[in-house]
Amino acid sequence: MLKKSDTRNYRNTRLLSYPPPKNARTFVEDKRPEKMLGKGSKLYSIARLKCPRCHEGDLFVNNSLLSWRKMSEMLPNCPVCQQVYEPEPGYYYGAMFVSYALTAGPTLAVVGLMMLFSQEITLWMFIGALLVSLLLFLPAIFKLSRAIWINIFIGYDPTAAASPQARGH
Repeated sequence: MLKKSDTRNYRNTRLLSYPPPKNARTFVEDKRPEKMLGKGSKLYSIARLKCPRCHEGDLFVNNSLLSWRKMSEMLPNCPVCQQVYEPEPGYYYGAMFVSYALTAGPTLAVVGLMMLFSQEITLWMFIGALLVSLLLFLPAIFKLSRAIWINIFIGYDPTAAASPQARGH
């Protein structure tokens, strides 16, 4: 049996005081869209295909998402901060799993459109529509999967552009 003196009065404890003291630090992240897509966020680097370390140098020779011209040619390192883009042989094998997840979007879109415009979907209709959509989005899926993969392992450094040093070996 608990006595009244054994129970804590949480209103008087320092940890759970409400409202928080004026000098208390808050650990809530800023979730405004300009902060989430601004320089310094992973989404900025991925969407613009920029270096994950300095967010200024390009990842690919041709940074257009839907262009087939020089689609798979990556720069060896960042022209701004000298971050090496392939730190070890076979580094981007893990990007295959990311591209598998990114392929689910166009696949579901194709199935949804086919269900809207057709009463019966045959196997050959599905395969044909899927091939057309995946060939259309192949450059984007390839580049985004590599950008996501390298951003998982390399973080943003706001001072990287000012002091370029070769990193990644």
